[in-house]
Amino acid sequence: MQSPQQLLENLEKSLTEWKIFGRRAQLEAIMPIVESLTLRKVGCPVLAKLLEERGFEVKPDTLRQALHRWRKRQSASSTGEQNEQTITSAQPPPAPAASSGRSNRPADTDDALHKPKSPLSMELGMEAENTAPLTKARLKEIRDQHVDLDAIKRAGRRLSNAK
Repeated sequence: MQSPQQLLENLEKSLTEWKIFGRRAQLEAIMPIVESLTLRKVGCPVLAKLLEERGFEVKPDTLRQALHRWRKRQSASSTGEQNEQTITSAQPPPAPAASSGRSNRPADTDDALHKPKSPLSMELGMEAENTAPLTKARLKEIRDQHVDLDAIKRAGRRLSNAK
């Protein structure tokens, strides 16, 4: 962890180095430092005053909103990187070692690991439980899929009539 004095020095240095690129670039460059200071319970009005003293005028609300957007972008980019790593590094699970009391069946047919499908999901040709984590990208993919509502109605009516 850096001391507050070091953070202020880094803030001044970033402001002067990025001045030639404009206010947006300056603001983007100082966001990691602003976040560090806010995590240390320094309020946005105090930060706005510190920035104004260093020649960068910004309102506290504008700074708060910029920090919120910056954090949102950071979490989205880190989530995207994690998703890409998960997709590219996905490997099939290793086969379980055969023990004396078990047969050499594949893991997907093992009774403990096999999950039966629900009647509705079998009717619609869907898996009972999707093992992929629900991420923003996965939710978008699900949303964009074609859903036959009539098939769902028919399957539901068959189930209710069968009871």
